[in-house]
Amino acid sequence: MDNEQPLFPDADSDLVGTRSGVPFALIWPPLVLTILFLDYLAGPIIHFPVTFLIPIGLATWLSGRRWGYSLAVLFALTRIFFYLSWEVERSELDLALNAGIRLVVFILFVYMLSWIRDHVLSLQREVRLLSGLLPICSYCKKIRDKEQHWQSLERYISDHSEASFSHGICPECLRQHFPEFAEQHLKKL
Repeated sequence: MDNEQPLFPDADSDLVGTRSGVPFALIWPPLVLTILFLDYLAGPIIHFPVTFLIPIGLATWLSGRRWGYSLAVLFALTRIFFYLSWEVERSELDLALNAGIRLVVFILFVYMLSWIRDHVLSLQREVRLLSGLLPICSYCKKIRDKEQHWQSLERYISDHSEASFSHGICPECLRQHFPEFAEQHLKKL
């Protein structure tokens, strides 16, 4: 499930990966090119694959897993082209194996980060459903929903969460409504 919606919809954003009106997708080319350029300058001996996780993680978190997977493949395969341009003596098997390992690590990173992102979004939706002011009748305790219908408190909470109810009677209500039974029952407790 690729949940392509803003992580913080109440923030200054209305598009996926948009902050302050600047689509995050417009930031990819310079960020990716900068990291690739620095990786190329570092040469064949020095590796900084962890720096690739920064744009991959940002892409996954802010724009969805498709962007993350795309950058994971790009970064994993680019190092092969660098080795070919450096004319370093490495076997094709070595290049393919290293690219494969990087690709697996990057894809697992995207998968785990997108799962965490989806989980955070789900939790935010649940919190949003049960937060804020709810119009409630001061007598019968029914809640008015968005369609202006009145529902029992139990029904509203059951419809908007995974909570379920079991009914009992508290000691105060037991004394008030069933005084003859209350004394016997409360002595047993």
